[in-house]
Amino acid sequence: MGMGETGAYFVLRSLTLGNLRKQAEQESSEPDPETRVLPVWSTLVLIRGAMIEGWGLFAVVIALLSGSPLGYAATGLALALLALGFPTRNKLTQVTNSVTGRNPYTAALQ
Repeated sequence: MGMGETGAYFVLRSLTLGNLRKQAEQESSEPDPETRVLPVWSTLVLIRGAMIEGWGLFAVVIALLSGSPLGYAATGLALALLALGFPTRNKLTQVTNSVTGRNPYTAALQ
């Protein structure tokens, strides 16, 4: 279940950021194209977290019902992935750079 969701998320993420990149290239005269990135990136972070949480909770239920150590391991993996995927300013800057080609913090200083 987790493998299918992982593949689906990466396809969804690449398609969404690709469309956003095309929009940014077409409207390069817009003074602040970075404002388009934050809502899309926030949605992608929420989708990723929900997908990880889904199979993590499923693993907890399986572990509690069967007592299998693999269920507990999958739960620990889900918690680790949630912690690693926590949104930070640096991650937002990287996504903004990849989409618009500009750093939102240095562009504001110029």
